[in-house]
Amino acid sequence: MIHAQFPYKQALKSPDLWFSADSNRFSADSHMGLLGKGKLLAKEFCEVINSKTLPIFISGQTRQSNIRQLRYLCNLRGELKIKHLENAIIEDSLLEDKQLDSLGLSWGDVDEHKLNGANPVEGFARLNKLSIINCPVLITISLFPSLQHVEVRNCHPVILRCVAQLQSLSTLVIDKFPELLYIPKALIENNLLLSSFTISSCPKLRSLPANLGELQNLKLLKIGWFQELHSLPHGFENLTSLETLEIIECPNLVSLPEESLEGLNGLQRLRGLQHLSIRGCPELEKRCESGKGEDWQKISHIPYIYVGSATLPQRRDTASSSSSS
Repeated sequence: MIHAQFPYKQALKSPDLWFSADSNRFSADSHMGLLGKGKLLAKEFCEVINSKTLPIFISGQTRQSNIRQLRYLCNLRGELKIKHLENAIIEDSLLEDKQLDSLGLSWGDVDEHKLNGANPVEGFARLNKLSIINCPVLITISLFPSLQHVEVRNCHPVILRCVAQLQSLSTLVIDKFPELLYIPKALIENNLLLSSFTISSCPKLRSLPANLGELQNLKLLKIGWFQELHSLPHGFENLTSLETLEIIECPNLVSLPEESLEGLNGLQRLRGLQHLSIRGCPELEKRCESGKGEDWQKISHIPYIYVGSATLPQRRDTASSSSSS
């Protein structure tokens, strides 16, 4: 048994230990938590440490590994990330009765699109944060009443229909959806309290949600790696709480939102906008060139502006210095 190699069992009770299968040794590290590796994390070992925290669990590197060892961590709570699930057999109620509020699931081998066993995303009434990475065959998740933070990367587009049914999200990340054609309208309608929204690497997506402007609590919006995105949606000027806007690698995006009904250009209405970053958008960068770009007047009120590799001077500083001269 593993613990037979470590006579100081009292030390193993610390939740701040981590185990490296490569070096076959323990180290104390409050930042890494406890790291186990598949079959090496035996039942007897789990009983010895009586761990309450296990930030990362790495499944075995061979096919048909079993991660039932997690069942024996009866006091497990808080955050858990399980990696290399492409090698694991997932059993029903694997994490039943675990007091988790953050769960991360990662399938490392995207060439083998499979889901061994049961749906692993079930039965967490208090779950607050969920991330699902590299699982294109997972098309449904449970509706967690407490879920506020969701991250989905390289998954099947259908899974967004489930995400759209959630109603208490404050943070949402959608990344690497090669087949995604649209964002469900209900995703915006049901999550009007969303404060942070990141959407990137969806090459077939031609437009952002038409109702994006309804997110009047949104403070951070990141848009990136869209080859087909030509414009931002109407109503963009209604994002009155927006503080940070990042637009990255959208080569066909050629202009910022046009005039609203009040006669003000879209971004000029966003008086709370503090940070604007535009990179990898050649035409848009040209239009936002300091002092002479066609869209410069739309953004000149923003304190911190990053266009291309340059940080443009702050308008407020420029204004104050000119008034004092």
